[in-house]
Amino acid sequence: MSQRMLTVGTILLVGVLHLPAVLNDWYFYFWWYDVMMHALGGLAIGFLAYALWKILEVRSANTWKALVLQLGFILGFVAFVGIGWEWAEALADAIVLPRLGMTDAQLGLTDTMLDVYFDLFGGVVAWILMNVKKQGENT
Repeated sequence: MSQRMLTVGTILLVGVLHLPAVLNDWYFYFWWYDVMMHALGGLAIGFLAYALWKILEVRSANTWKALVLQLGFILGFVAFVGIGWEWAEALADAIVLPRLGMTDAQLGLTDTMLDVYFDLFGGVVAWILMNVKKQGENT
């Protein structure tokens, strides 16, 4: 499967799973749903960051130094998007959701920290999967 298909497919999966969850309050009824969605979101953004790395990269040797730099780039990108998402939830809680009579998206610091942790976990999984795939193509 191509990297483009993995990236687009994972992003679509996140969107398809997120919409009914918001409409039916699954994030509040099933504690594990939020964990799963942040891990999948981190995976999707990790795939996207890997693609961006490949576009920006001029040359790369398969050295441990290059792999660590690549991992840092991917995790930085995932963290940036994940923290942006948490800010958007906080703004929604302050401005939008009270006017719609909806429950808060932000459940506190522990929830936010776990969300970012699972975003990063998904990013690491994306990095591993793409590098294993790359090694398989090189043999």
